[in-house]
Amino acid sequence: MSEEEFGGDWSAALGEAGGGLAQWRREHPWATFEELEEARDRYLQPVLTKMTGELAAECPAGVVTGLRCPS
Repeated sequence: MSEEEFGGDWSAALGEAGGGLAQWRREHPWATFEELEEARDRYLQPVLTKMTGELAAECPAGVVTGLRCPS
């Protein structure tokens, strides 16, 4: 499947998240590693949720068994 057919806007969403995280880092130069992890998760979680939803939606007839889409 090509990028245009599947998740074509992921790159843009990841770019926005990365830009926001970079700005946060500039504003918090003395952040702890734990704070960095929290910020990373806060900026990336919406993108990861979108990706997971789109991947799951690609299963035939919406069938997802357990954690695996049928082959």
